[in-house]
Amino acid sequence: MDASAKKVVDRIASLRALVADSEEEITSLRKSLNVMGLADMTNPQFFSVERSYREKRPFAGGITLNEACLKVLSDYKGDPLNKHQVEYFLVIGGYSSDAKDQTNSIEITLRRLADESKCQVERARGGPHGSRYCANEVIKNATEDSRAVNA
Repeated sequence: MDASAKKVVDRIASLRALVADSEEEITSLRKSLNVMGLADMTNPQFFSVERSYREKRPFAGGITLNEACLKVLSDYKGDPLNKHQVEYFLVIGGYSSDAKDQTNSIEITLRRLADESKCQVERARGGPHGSRYCANEVIKNATEDSRAVNA
């Protein structure tokens, strides 16, 4: 093998090792997100939505916080999300805010959406992550599924 081909082969091997190390680090960081309550490692839907938002950045174009929160809740069909998980998806999807406390703004928005019956809420007091929210369709589908099972 000539010297230039050897350099290319060596570079490919070097990059593959770098990718393997990066994948290992990503797995470790995802586990950290799970421990922090930001990710749901048990639900492949979580990482599917995350990947879609990371690639498409649907919130980077000046979408309102109301619209962005509703989109997250509509796109994610897993268990209800807490305010931190909604914020995680918003950030991954390119949402930016000048709010002094973005998490608080998101929580207030989610509460208002629930009060306006635009989403569902499982209220929790004193828990580590607070109330959890989901799209109205998620509740509707779960109710229909339980009726079918009980019929």
